[in-house]
Amino acid sequence: MDNNAIRSFTRRQLSGNYGQAIIATMVPGIIFGVINFVIGFFIGESIIITFIISFITTTLITFMITTMALLLAKGSKGAGFEDSLRPAHTLSKVFIYLVVIYLLTIAVQLPINKLYFDSWFVTENAIRNISDGNTSQQLGILWGYIGSVFAFGILIFIITYKLMYTVYNLIDEEMDIMDAINKSFQYTEGNFFRIVGMNLFFIGWYILSIFTCGLLLFWIVPYHTIAKANLYLEIKQENGDPSGRYQKAIKDELQNNSLYQESETNDVWT
Repeated sequence: MDNNAIRSFTRRQLSGNYGQAIIATMVPGIIFGVINFVIGFFIGESIIITFIISFITTTLITFMITTMALLLAKGSKGAGFEDSLRPAHTLSKVFIYLVVIYLLTIAVQLPINKLYFDSWFVTENAIRNISDGNTSQQLGILWGYIGSVFAFGILIFIITYKLMYTVYNLIDEEMDIMDAINKSFQYTEGNFFRIVGMNLFFIGWYILSIFTCGLLLFWIVPYHTIAKANLYLEIKQENGDPSGRYQKAIKDELQNNSLYQESETNDVWT
């Protein structure tokens, strides 16, 4: 299926089921956002503590939303909020994987900060320190830092793209971390425009949400999240790793809406 067919199927999945989708894709972020705010209010400006708390909550949010998105994409109607933290041993794998990714990111970012600002973290004090130099020196530091961060950002984008289905694989198949990484590389190979295009499609909707004071997000976020899960399951099936419930649900939906073509010789459907 192309992205248009996947989005069409996603809308039909969500029809009459948006309440569960909102709980699955938005409530975890809202809950942990409030927790982060409250904790940050009491601990002040401690960078290390703030980072640790942010990392833990981000990991939990990622795990919960991905788990529920996969359940909904596969047609589950009875999945509750309590199912979003199961199984626990998979959560530990996701946690370890994200720790490694964050450490690798920090290992590159912190030396860049130290080189240009003589500080491991770009804080207000670090920025104030470079303001004591002349204009040429300040511009040199600024443009050098921007250029380094831009190059680093491109590298991170490439790595993130190749690894984007690792968490899906860890949760969906309960694989070992290296197997999940290898599968992610396999699934993303040759699918750049499909994957990036699926995300670019929703940018306009997110911009429009600004004019609705964010209310439109309660429609966009579940739609976008489940559509991405459906794309993952579609690519997974194309790579010879079908999910039985998903395959049947998609095929029935396509048959009912004349969105498929089936070969008479090998029963391949698209």
